[in-house]
Order: sequence, then C-alpha cells, then structure tokens
Amino acid sequence: GSVTPVQVGSGNFIEEAVTMTLSGLTETTSYELYFAAIDELGNEQTEAVQISFTTLDATAPVWIEGYPSLGLVTGNSVEVSIMLDEAATYYYMLI
Repeated sequence: GSVTPVQVGSGNFIEEAVTMTLSGLTETTSYELYFAAIDELGNEQTEAVQISFTTLDATAPVWIEGYPSLGLVTGNSVEVSIMLDEAATYYYMLI
C-alpha cells in the first residue's frame, strides 16, 4: 500500500551536529522518521535510516461534566463518583 508523509523536508549538513524540530505532530501517535543523504557529488546512500517514536500525551485529564458528584451521605461516610475523559491517577483531599 501507499504511505502519505506527515512532513517532508531537507537541510544542509556541514560536518557538525544539526538539531531540528518537527512540530505539528499529534499527541500519543506513533511515527516512523526516515533519513537519507546525498553528498555534493550526487552519491546517494543505499538505505535510509529509520527512527521510530511515539509522541507524548501533553493534555491533562478533564472532569466529565457533572463529576465529581456526591452520592449517599450518611452519619459517617459519603459516596463520591468521579469520571475523567481519559485514564488517569486521581487525588483527593478531605478537609
């Protein structure tokens, strides 16, 4: 099958490390990044180098509307229901 590139680019390397930033990526998405090079005389690498990575989840969880909500309140306990838009660790403080 065919593959549609997310981004395509090029640059010049002058025998010292070059750092680039690829932006506009989607959170929690797996990508394959391929590199190939051609020198000034037109000599091409025979194989591209591949690096795989997954972008991080950079969005905090959000409470679903109506949550947290109180349930049954007794003389010595309370029920509380919670719901978030993604799996997360929740914390609470009772004062």
